This record gives sequence, structure tokens and C-alpha cells, in this order.
Amino acid sequence: MTRWVVAALAASGLAACGGGEDGGDGAGAATGGEYEFFAHGADGKADIADKAHIIDDIDLKATITGTFRADIRVYGYTFEAKADAVIHADVSATGGEGSSLNGKPLDMIIGLYGPMNGDQPGERLAYVDESDTAGAQLPGVKIPRDGKYMIVFGSWDDPGKGTYRVDTSCDGTDFQCRRPIVDAPCEAGTRYIEGDTVIDKDETWSTCNIVLLEPTTIGENITLTIKPGVTVQGNFLDQGGGAPYGNVALRVKGRLQAVGTAEHPVVFTALKDGWQGLELYGSSNHLEHVFVEQARIGIAFKEGSTPNAAKSLNVNTSQNAIWIEKGAAVEIEDVVISGLSEGGKWQGSGIVGREAAPSKFVRSLVSGYAIGIDLAGSEFEFLDSTITKNKKGIEITGNPLDLHEYPFQCPAVPQGNPGGNRTTSTPARWGLDPAFRNCDIVANEEVGLKIRSPELLIIESSNVLNNGKGIEVYSTALHPESHIRGSNIHGNGAGPQVDSWHVVGTLDISDNFWNAISDPELSASWSVSHSVNHTCTGSSTSWGNPASGGWTCNGRQGSWNCTTTVPASWQGQVNFTGFSPTALEAGPRVRDLSDHVQQARRQAGL
Repeated sequence: MTRWVVAALAASGLAACGGGEDGGDGAGAATGGEYEFFAHGADGKADIADKAHIIDDIDLKATITGTFRADIRVYGYTFEAKADAVIHADVSATGGEGSSLNGKPLDMIIGLYGPMNGDQPGERLAYVDESDTAGAQLPGVKIPRDGKYMIVFGSWDDPGKGTYRVDTSCDGTDFQCRRPIVDAPCEAGTRYIEGDTVIDKDETWSTCNIVLLEPTTIGENITLTIKPGVTVQGNFLDQGGGAPYGNVALRVKGRLQAVGTAEHPVVFTALKDGWQGLELYGSSNHLEHVFVEQARIGIAFKEGSTPNAAKSLNVNTSQNAIWIEKGAAVEIEDVVISGLSEGGKWQGSGIVGREAAPSKFVRSLVSGYAIGIDLAGSEFEFLDSTITKNKKGIEITGNPLDLHEYPFQCPAVPQGNPGGNRTTSTPARWGLDPAFRNCDIVANEEVGLKIRSPELLIIESSNVLNNGKGIEVYSTALHPESHIRGSNIHGNGAGPQVDSWHVVGTLDISDNFWNAISDPELSASWSVSHSVNHTCTGSSTSWGNPASGGWTCNGRQGSWNCTTTVPASWQGQVNFTGFSPTALEAGPRVRDLSDHVQQARRQAGL
């Protein structure tokens, strides 16, 4: 049997390649003696890491395709990982020109080694030989300690000029899955803060490890500055009743300036189990190159906190990531917000706005929550952003919660007082309304966007694709300038892609691509015709059988409780002047996204 081997791992944008020419029996025939390892081991298959040609360092979460070459036989790639990160890697390859398996899948092997000691690969943590099965897959491998690791793959078949694909991923928080901080600019050591501390003068935290043993408060008009490379850990103090996050929080009544760098971020995490998170009460807070994880609420902008900036963040929480209260405002840019489900159940929300002042969500991503974006009476602009793989992508509510309150008239209660009636009117003032421009609202399990209050609905140049349902407007009233334009809207369940229950206002749905090019298919892409059965109630002092006007009553003479059902049907107004027959250029302008947002999109399959 002729045996050929390539060992490699690759990262996003890195086209590492390897290949071979006929090596006879695979022992001693390859350039540089790189096949000598075939002679080792009880089954003739030896540890390929000893002969791997190390090419470069890579990131963990990556997909790459490459072509085998003849001049490099064995590849190795290294990566940095933190303790407790769980690494996965899959490899598949297809033979090419010069191979007897041209166009056919190849038999693969794969291994993970480390931590490395200089150029030495270290301990073999996992090694999978799929034998006669095409491709190879490493099981989840838990990293034992911070350090540099190496992952390799190979084939027992002659690849010729074939191609391969490597997919790597990492379980755990973003901080666990990134390179450990080395040569950090902070001061080595640990500082413990205890005694329910209130800090009443400007302070700079420059010690590499800060441990909050108990709740810590930064006083009003006080500035806390946190230097690059510093890790702040919140202790877990059990509040009883099985609460998983305790009561330790960092409460900033003044101003927080936590500005790290790409190589040396500021990290807020739990000492163990969980903590409450950051609570920002003051104004002009600035967070940049920051990781926040394992908190009940990652960052809470409390009532009136404005203006604030949150840039280049990674927020990993099981509950809520960023909470914005009444009158608070924040510009969120280049941020990845990832939910961590517990026991396979959806948890919390990525962004929560409760009467928030005008805020922005720009070039960012949220995934993995029960509700990705949860807004009530909050004005938000979403630009070049991604909302994907949540249970609900976006839910917008307000006051009033205007759900299915449509025009109808109850008939008079027989021989009693007349029943009430409800009518729909234009709101005296419109709520604070979000706008979505150049966004991906995709692959959310239940619904992409659900509106439950009177709104000005704006969706432009966006993709609403492959959600359980597309866009649902469960409100009587839409602002007359509401529109969905220049967007791709299809693949969202079997029903209408846009389902609007409005009575007041007109929804402009012109110039979209619906993936349906003729009637009745095209017009079935949206629905504005609905009916609802309403229950009327009243009382009668002198009701006689049989029932009159559909009313039924119960009680006794002089005091009757009566009910009847009244159907209401209507059709909302739509402006439709045309559509695109082909898919449109829409969604985030990917080249403008930061590397860590692009990486998160790739991990989501986008």
C-alpha cells in the first residue's frame, strides 16, 4: 500500500497547503525523511507530531480550505489556549490530479498535542485514526492549562493535488478561547478588595489581578481607571435560595474608564461560579477591548446614565448581557454578545432596552439568547449588525402593549345597559422606534422580528432569512412612514414572510427580493388580512330567554352576567410598487467588520 501523510491545522485567511509525490511504502522515501514515523508503533502508524513542519500560529475558531503541494510533506500549526477551553477539530480531504483517488474522499488522521515546550509538541492529548472512514474528527478536548498547543492532521492516502478543509472551534467563554495574556503591561500580583467597600477618591487599578471579595462601589464624581491586561474577578457570595450569581457587583456611581488593547484586554469575570456584573450609574463611561463573562447582567447602564461608549467588547453571559434603563444611552460598536445556554435551555437576552434614550448597535453581533434584542419604548439604530441563532431574534414592545386590539362594536346587552366598543386611532405620540439598516436577522428559531406596540418600522438593505417566522407586527397602528425596502426576505417558515395586523398606517414593502416571482406565490409572501373573535361582557337586570342577539346570561332575576362573541375582520394598507427578481446586495458590509465580529459570523455559519 502506498502511504502519504500531511499534518496541518489552519486558520481563517491562512491557506496552508501540503502534498506529496510517490513515496513507495511510506518509509524513508519522502523528502527530508519526514515519513520515518510510519515505522513506529504497534500498528505501523506512529506519532505524526514529531515530524510535523510547524508553519505558523493561528486563531482557534476557523475554517480553511487548501490544496496539497509536493514540496512540503508534513505541516503543524500552533495556537494559544487558556485552561478549560474545549477544542474541536474536523478535517476532510479529497484526492486530486495525480492521485488514484482523484475526486474521492481520503482516509484521515488527526491529533492534538501540548502544552508545547519550545519546539517540542508536548503530551499527546488526543489522536484519532478513522481507519477506513473518510475524514477525521477530534472529540472535544479540554485544555489542561494555559499555553501553546499544536494540532495536526494527515492522510494515509495519496492526495495528489487534492484539497482539504479544516474546521476548528472552541467551547467556553471568549476569554478562555483566546491567547493567554503574556508580557502584560499591568503589575504582577493580586489585590483583594473586601468589606463592602466604597471608594471615595479617583483610583487606578493596575495590578494584574483584582478580586472583589464583596460588593464594591465607586462613589459619585469618582473616576475608576482600569489599565490594559487587568483581570477583575467577582467573588460568589451565596444569597440563599440557590441563586447562581451571588450579590457581588462592581457598582460605579461615578465614571468607569476600562480601556484595554487587542493584545491586553481588560477582563471582568467570576472568581468562581458567577457574579452580579457591572452596574454603571454615572455618565461618560468608556469600555474598550473588554471581556465580560459569567455575570447575571454583564453590563447594566442604570437610569439616566449617558453618554456611554462600549467598543470592541466580548460579552458572554447565561442571563442578560447588556441592560439599558430609562434615559440611559450607549453606543455599542464592534461587539460580540454570546449567550451560554444552561442545560440546553434558552436563557436571557443579549440587549435589553427599557425606555432607553437614543442608542446605537453598530457592526456587532448577538446570538445564543432567548431574545437576542429585547426593546420596550427604546430608540435604537442597528447598523451592519447580525442577530442570529437566538430563540427570538428581536422583540419590540411598548406602552400600550397593543396586541390584537382591533375595531369592533359590542351589541347592546338585552334589556340592559349597552355594551362597550373599541376603536383604533392614530397614537397621539409615537413610541421610540428602532431602525435596522444593513443587518442580518437570520436563523433565529422562533421568529426574526416581532413587534407588539405602535411603531415606526424601518428595515433597509437587510436580510431576514431562515427564521422560524419572518416579521410579525402584532399591533393596530404603524407610523405612516413605516417601510421594509431593499431587503431579502424568504425562507422564514411556511407562512407569510411578513405578517402585519395593523389597521392604522401603511406599510411600504416595495423593492424587496422575496424568492417568489409570480402571483399567487409573490402576494402570498405577506399578509395584512386578519380576523379576530372578541368576547363582549355586560350585565342585565331583566333578561329573558331565549338569548337575544347572541347573548348568553347567567345568574338570577335582576342580576345577570352576560357574554357574546363578535367577529372583526379587516385589511391593513400596503404600498407595493415592485420587487427585485434577484437577490439583493444586503446585510452587513463585512469588510468593515472587526476581525472578532467576522470570526463570530463564521462560527455562526455566515
